[in-house]
Amino acid sequence: MREKKAITPGKVIAELSFGFWTSLLDSRFEKTLWKNLRLSFPNCPKKLRQRKTMSSKFNGIRKFRKRIFHHESVSWNYSALTNYRDEIIEGIDWLDKELLNWSEELFKTDSIIEKHKEIIG
Repeated sequence: MREKKAITPGKVIAELSFGFWTSLLDSRFEKTLWKNLRLSFPNCPKKLRQRKTMSSKFNGIRKFRKRIFHHESVSWNYSALTNYRDEIIEGIDWLDKELLNWSEELFKTDSIIEKHKEIIG
């Protein structure tokens, strides 16, 4: 008989989709959840720590991620690619500086993008 694995908070968090997490930033949750959710962005400047700003940023990232996961073209525009990369970096920074430091190597995309700039447009 297989041993059941414990259900931990980390496992629950990991199993929920990015769409679920970004939906928590929707306007319908402003009065009920936002007061506590805003604490999830400790490194975001206070003037930018608004639900609408967070929703816009993370839903933009979610849509970009969705294009990638559905094997849709993401190379339509050089400035859009670099902008998405910068948005992702800023979003991670707002959440967790240690995570940003850990993932820094993943974002060294300038040379790749530059190499294919003629194709990207």
